[in-house]
Formats: sequence, C-alpha cells, structure tokens
Amino acid sequence: MEQHKNFVVYGPGRTGSHWVESIVIGQVSPAEFNYKSCHFFPDGWIYHSNSIDELLTVPQEVRNSVTLIVCDRSNYFDVAVSYFVAEHTDEWFIYTDKPVVPFNVDSDAFISVLDGLYTACQLIKSRVEPMYNRMIRVDYDQLVSAAIPEKYVANLLGIDYIADSLHTRNSFRNKNTRKYQELVLNWNQLVDIYQNHTVDH
Repeated sequence: MEQHKNFVVYGPGRTGSHWVESIVIGQVSPAEFNYKSCHFFPDGWIYHSNSIDELLTVPQEVRNSVTLIVCDRSNYFDVAVSYFVAEHTDEWFIYTDKPVVPFNVDSDAFISVLDGLYTACQLIKSRVEPMYNRMIRVDYDQLVSAAIPEKYVANLLGIDYIADSLHTRNSFRNKNTRKYQELVLNWNQLVDIYQNHTVDH
C-alpha cells in the first residue's frame, strides 16, 4: 500500500463515492487542502470523478501510481430511483425533512439512466480495470450496513484504521431517510421496467 498514496475515486452517481472519498481522506491523512476536484495530502492526493471517459484518458504514469476505488451498487433500480429523488428534492448529499410532493418518474428517462449504469459497468470490466495496476471495489450496501464504515474502507485498502479524525467525524454518513416508494407515484411501473430491462442485460 505504501507505493499507492494517490487515489482516484469513481462512482457513476448515487453509489456513495463522495462519502468514500471523505472516508479515504480521513483515513490517509487528516491534513489536506482542496483544489477543485483534487485534494492534496502531505504525501499524495485524491481525485473524485463520475466520468468513465476521465478514467480512460488518465496518462499511464498516473494510472501506475494510483489506487482506483470504484464505488458500485448491485441493484441499479435503487441507484436510478435515488437519482430521480435527489433530482426532484435537490438534495444530493445533505438531507432535510422538508415536505416533498410525490411525483412520477418519466419512463424513458428511467431507462436512459439504467442504460448508462449498465454501460458504465461494462466499461469498468472490459476497459478500465485492465488499465490500472490496483483497483478496489466498494459496495454501497456493504458500506451502509458496516458497523464502522470507515473501518470497512480501511480494511479494503489494507491500511490502518484511524478511529477519530476530522473527516471521519464529518464524512457523508447521513443517509436519506425518505421512503422512496411513497414519493414515486409510478413505482410499480418502474419495477416492471427494471425487471424487463435486467433480463436484457
């Protein structure tokens, strides 16, 4: 692990990648500063991306020096619904209890998001993974259910767990407590679309 003090954190969206980024910052080095999307440490850096294209165009010398952390979630239905709820409420990371009017998700838009997720997953397997010397996968559902999420990530990275750091205390721990099924009026339609779409992939 010593040779990989630089990190690229990737997630297609709604898979906890910003939370993981915050956890890694706290576990690697509490002292850091931000320059746009890159956080610099005393001995390295971390960069967050939601773009497959960025992962594919990183120069080889950079790829060889980083640990790529891919954040994913096995159930893309949850990812897609989470995206539309976040878009509707405009609450992406910090959640409130403000009243929210239930809404319908456009079926074509839902399919488009699903297609994007499946495409990203295939590109990670076929093109991105072979390009990087070191890649770690973080499963969102395991992260959320872990007794200590920070320790779960530290164990995946093979680094010592720091129990108390500024970023550990202030990481994106909060989870949206809204009941999505009550917010999305055409929930059953989306379930049917997802089930049929999954068969095709």
